[in-house]
Amino acid sequence: PIARYGKCGDHKEWGGDAGIVVFRAQQAHVSHGVAERGGDVAECREYNGLRNVEYPAINCRKHSAVLTEFGGVGDGKTSNTKVFRSAISKLSQYASDGGAQLIVPLGKWLTGPFNLTSHFTLFLQKGVVLLASQDESEWPQLPVLPSYGRGRDAPGGRFNSLIFGTNLVDVVITGLTILAPVTSPNTDGIDPDSCTNTRIEDCYIVSGDDCIAVKSGWDEYGIRFGKPTQHLIIRRVPCISPDSAMVALGSEMCGGIE
Repeated sequence: PIARYGKCGDHKEWGGDAGIVVFRAQQAHVSHGVAERGGDVAECREYNGLRNVEYPAINCRKHSAVLTEFGGVGDGKTSNTKVFRSAISKLSQYASDGGAQLIVPLGKWLTGPFNLTSHFTLFLQKGVVLLASQDESEWPQLPVLPSYGRGRDAPGGRFNSLIFGTNLVDVVITGLTILAPVTSPNTDGIDPDSCTNTRIEDCYIVSGDDCIAVKSGWDEYGIRFGKPTQHLIIRRVPCISPDSAMVALGSEMCGGIE
């Protein structure tokens, strides 16, 4: 189906409060814990979309660093979880000074999950592969979001996604390919949840669940939190999902979608 309207209580999976990740490159791949990225040079592009919605994330970043400067090793065996987290934490200090860009050079980068920051670009050069760590100790559990109130299947929160972000602003997801097993549930491609000024374009998604699921909270918690997803642009995103939606509104959309 092109879209499915979900009920407030029909929960599948939830994401962050305000976005996920900022990329600028071509032909990225995420394959069930594996991400590849294309584009040899990080380039600035001017946004020529809706006049009344601005996306500062498109602008050039004033500061830039390479992952290897923080001790990253792209051999497919060495864990880079702490390296990614340290690099992003360090670069986050430039958010109010023109923003920052972290360049991941060619290689296979084994990592656990890491959170992004606002006014930040994660740029993966062509041929880069991000391998999700199979060490469960590297995957922290997140507290329950206020717009969800409690765990859906069990008390407490959920495990962090590989690339995650909360309370981010001006988020752009572009050139990303996500490949998940079509027989596996809860493998949503991208879940913008209570987001503002988010743009998803030029991506390719294969999923056993919804390719893109727009959310804003669950039941009375989402209503009370009252933070809609708004100013969302989705364009040029071919999707394959045999049993679910290309773009789903919900489920969990009790804060509204505008």
